[in-house]
Amino acid sequence: MHTRPYHDLGIYGDEALDLLDVLSKQYQVDLSDFEFAKYFPEEFPGGAFAKRIFLYYLPFGRWFVYRKVTWQPIILAQIDAAISAKKWRGT
Repeated sequence: MHTRPYHDLGIYGDEALDLLDVLSKQYQVDLSDFEFAKYFPEEFPGGAFAKRIFLYYLPFGRWFVYRKVTWQPIILAQIDAAISAKKWRGT
């Protein structure tokens, strides 16, 4: 119950969005208060398409963009609590 999807399993970006989609649709969890950027990095950092391509091909590009950013951990116990309560309760 203390496993963290991003920090321990490396789940982020589209994969994290897919998990949240399952929480929302299959388990009817209200995620209106959930702030994705607070807990997970984007799949492709950089915003603009040209910048994303540059960062993708640049060695250590992702590290350079995210070197000073930290994301709050989510543990499976929080996800279980959200399923029980049908609402996300952030930290």
